[in-house]
Amino acid sequence: MADFLQTLFSAVVGGLMVLGTQLVLDRRKQARENKTKRGEKLEQLVAALYEHDHWLGRIIKDQENVNVEVPAYARMQAIQSVYFHELYPYFVEYAESSSAIIDAAKKPLTLNSELINSYRECFKSVWGSIDQCARRERFLQSGKTQPLWVHFKESLRKSFRSY
Repeated sequence: MADFLQTLFSAVVGGLMVLGTQLVLDRRKQARENKTKRGEKLEQLVAALYEHDHWLGRIIKDQENVNVEVPAYARMQAIQSVYFHELYPYFVEYAESSSAIIDAAKKPLTLNSELINSYRECFKSVWGSIDQCARRERFLQSGKTQPLWVHFKESLRKSFRSY
């Protein structure tokens, strides 16, 4: 009877160890997948931000196309609100600055360099917040010394012209 109890106890302990190990491994796998998903969404957010910036640049150059629907802002706002709540204040400021440029472009001769410079400063602020988020989440590879926005700017330079 003692051998049976010892064997039963060993089987129960071994089973619990296997279950515990599986739980730990599953949690690590899920955390890694969540981090990968946030990294992908951050890349999509950066691409949408560049697309919106490019669209605003076209408006500044050609003020006749102001009534065209904003292509990337809704996508950018959705990604930010679902995955990156901490960036909300920066995107509110960015939306206000973008709206000011769009409103000024609708009225002839009201788009001035002060408004454009204000928008550019706001754009840099959003980039800085995204870069801080990427560093905090450790999305950047350890060997990279450049900020996130420099990396994306270089990779997307061919697609989007600066104004």
